[in-house]
Amino acid sequence: MRSAAVRFTSARFTSARFTSARHTSVRWALALFAALLGISSAALAAGSFSVSPVRVDLRAGQTGGSIEVINNGSAEIQLTVERFSWRAGASGASGDQLEPTADFVASPPLFDLRPGERQVVRILFVRPADPQRQLTYRIALQESPARLPATGLATVLRVTLPVFVTPPRAVPSLQWRRVDSPDGPFLEVENRGDATAMLAGIRLDDARELEGGSGYVLPGQTRRWRAPELGRSIVVALPGGSTETVELHPQR
Repeated sequence: MRSAAVRFTSARFTSARFTSARHTSVRWALALFAALLGISSAALAAGSFSVSPVRVDLRAGQTGGSIEVINNGSAEIQLTVERFSWRAGASGASGDQLEPTADFVASPPLFDLRPGERQVVRILFVRPADPQRQLTYRIALQESPARLPATGLATVLRVTLPVFVTPPRAVPSLQWRRVDSPDGPFLEVENRGDATAMLAGIRLDDARELEGGSGYVLPGQTRRWRAPELGRSIVVALPGGSTETVELHPQR
């Protein structure tokens, strides 16, 4: 009897790159990932299931939200739901810190989906919102290896979605600068605000897109990219298709 080889694939929903499209949908059969920022009705496919929306935003007075999971495949699947607090990593690092949290409840935490079935996962906060700063979390959905085929190569998918709880006056405040070093110039951004900033991409002076320039910048986080061709300004793509030209100042 042949046994299945199991491959784990992880996906984090972050941001779209420079684009005017209003919808992004990616099949995970090739283990690719994509995300859409600021569009609550967007769905993103992950192997045999899809999730909508790709992020959860809660404002003042809201204590809960929900996501919908759909089994788009031809076999029954089982999913587990995990909850994490999400904090920025070390200064200049791209990694983030995820720790299990009991600040909110996700129900149901474990469920089966037959082909074509839908399941609403409800998120209910038991921790009060912070009136001064944004709270940031991630919710993870993972397929159970026990429900995968018994033979051949199977991919176990783990998808994480951001969850934000934002007070009324919390806004991001980005400080951009050029950092010159013996290894060449770096582009650096620091979020001095009290809410997360979302980047859809970064273009350099020569119109080239900076690799890895999309994603989130959490409050208090500093992100850095090596940019050998960095000039005096950049163009930052924002959610919704808008752009902003930023003049760079050397690090002091």
